[in-house]
Amino acid sequence: MIQRVLAAFAVIAVIVAGWLVLEREQSGVARTAQQAPAAVNPGYSASNAEIIETGTDGLRLYTLRADTIHQLPDDQMIALEGVRLELKDDAGNLWNASATHGQILEDAALVDLVGDVLIAGMLPGSDQPAHITTEHLSLDTRTDIATTKDIVHFDWAGHHMRTHGLTTSLKDHHLKLESDVHGTFHP
Repeated sequence: MIQRVLAAFAVIAVIVAGWLVLEREQSGVARTAQQAPAAVNPGYSASNAEIIETGTDGLRLYTLRADTIHQLPDDQMIALEGVRLELKDDAGNLWNASATHGQILEDAALVDLVGDVLIAGMLPGSDQPAHITTEHLSLDTRTDIATTKDIVHFDWAGHHMRTHGLTTSLKDHHLKLESDVHGTFHP
């Protein structure tokens, strides 16, 4: 009789042990699925992109074109390749900027241009365009103020100046050369 009780107890112990092992495996799978890392947001990309920003009056503030754009959601940045930017000054003159690369913060007005940066446009009262070239330039599209600390070449109406650093307001045609200015200019 004791052997039968021990045998029954052993069968019950095996069943309970098997049930516990199965329960652990199933709950382990569930825990693993619950603890899986969240999916990474890869952002968006576009080729031959055009971004047009308008003011509260509905008029175009600027047009930004890029061969490719790629959102970097972790940095809240948009990376740009083959950048072209158009904006108008207060006199209605069109200014064009171009660069190899660029970046812009999402929902921001500051565009950073990098690599073979060129800004060209007509100054009021002139029939020849002004050209600004540098390797890095930040352009605030709300104020149309461009700044750089890099070496800058400024060409206009046959005159050439080289400087280290520049701040210019494209709206009111004010140009401030920062330091190490080389060249002569006779308006």
